[in-house]
Formats: sequence, C-alpha cells, structure tokens
Amino acid sequence: MVSAKTYIDLANLILDLAINKATEGQHSISGFMSKNPPQAIQKCATTLYNGSISSFKKAKSGLVKDPITASYDARVAGDGPDYCADAIKEANINDPAIIYINKNVLLLSDIASIAARKLVKV
Repeated sequence: MVSAKTYIDLANLILDLAINKATEGQHSISGFMSKNPPQAIQKCATTLYNGSISSFKKAKSGLVKDPITASYDARVAGDGPDYCADAIKEANINDPAIIYINKNVLLLSDIASIAARKLVKV
C-alpha cells in the first residue's frame, strides 16, 4: 500500500488485497467441508464467496471508468460474508476461524468501497 502514488493506485491495491483475502477465505471455508459438511458451510464456500469475489473483481475492472458503480460493487461484495455469518449463526456453528474470515472480508469491502468513492470527480 505504501507504494501507491495516487488514489487509483491505492484503490487498486485495496481491491487486489480484497480479492486475495476473499479467495483465501473461500479456500479456508472449503477446507471445513471435508466430511458431511453443514449446508451453511457449503453455501458460504460456494455461492456466497463466489459472489463476493466476483463483485470485488467487477469493482476493480470499473474503478477508473465508473468509480461510483465500483464503490457500489465493492460494498455489495460484503454481502457474501455478511450472509455467511447469518447462515452459520442460524446453523449454530460457532467457528472462530470462519467468523474471523467473514469479518476481515466485510471490512475490506467497506475499505474498498470508500477508496473507490474517493475517485469520484465532483
């Protein structure tokens, strides 16, 4: 992040980090699916995190051309870990590792959204 010279550089680096952390999180959650996984874990590891990663990538691709939409896409990326947190809570799964992953990706969603919004020209 310290190598960023402009807000565009910074926003791109934040989105790269968000994509990487969401992907790592998805792989970690997938690791919990080894034997007879609860439906909530399956949903988190597939549908929900696929959506988050896709939204982060969409935000990155539209960052320069349409920062308002990029900001929205980055914010929407937070829906995956948010819904995952709800699903595991509803399934009475209290795994600190999954909770930690969800919180980190959700935080990166907020940070990426704010970074993209900084690119909006008034």
